[in-house]
Amino acid sequence: MDQKERNILEARLADCVRQCELRSAPKFVGFLDFSGAALAVTVARRENAKYMLFGGAEGCERVCFGVFPDWCEPQTQQFPIVRLLINNKSTRKLQHRDILGAFMSAGIERDTVGDIFVGDGDCTVFVIDSVAPHIMAYVDKIASAGVEIVRDDSEGLPETGGFIELHGTVASLRVDCVVAEVGNCSRSKAAELISTGFVAVNGLEVQKPTAEIKNGDTLTVRRIGKFVIDSTDRTTKKGRIALDYRKYN
Repeated sequence: MDQKERNILEARLADCVRQCELRSAPKFVGFLDFSGAALAVTVARRENAKYMLFGGAEGCERVCFGVFPDWCEPQTQQFPIVRLLINNKSTRKLQHRDILGAFMSAGIERDTVGDIFVGDGDCTVFVIDSVAPHIMAYVDKIASAGVEIVRDDSEGLPETGGFIELHGTVASLRVDCVVAEVGNCSRSKAAELISTGFVAVNGLEVQKPTAEIKNGDTLTVRRIGKFVIDSTDRTTKKGRIALDYRKYN
């Protein structure tokens, strides 16, 4: 985001904290990407606010920012998020851009739409509860495919089109080294991606290239992909760290 967008978002986040204090009730800001989520954490810590980030299921990248009064413990059930299942009536596989485009054409604002999980057939999307009835009532076609959209009370991340298992080696577990490996780019290019806010670990924007990756971390590199780091426990004969990881399709 540019500086103007950052200033606007920072003001929204600070106002959310103030409204929580004034009304002594939980308050929320709609879905944020990992740059926005990092800014939300900064604002919450600056204001000494009790907060939580949640996107509808553990592991979502786009998350809502929730602020909670002293009497109230943060719980995921309090977030105004609905999970929708898109039943695809055609044989055409829908794409992320198809779904988002159909929602935008129906007048849905981007910050009311969270993660979109595209499967070989049906798809799943997380949205703010206030827009769910409109989507279910008025979106019956996505691209050229007829669809039926219904509420889905399942938990956890949905199954998607799978992943590709990959292997490589790195000199260290610094995030810039790992980004260079998974992105097939130089360390300098990896550092540039980090400095421009294009890299997140477990949904939070990486601030320093020296941060270390651990087993089980989810690494997102905008424009390159999303990866899960499965193993960093082996070393090669040359002393490099063997990296086993998956790239989501």
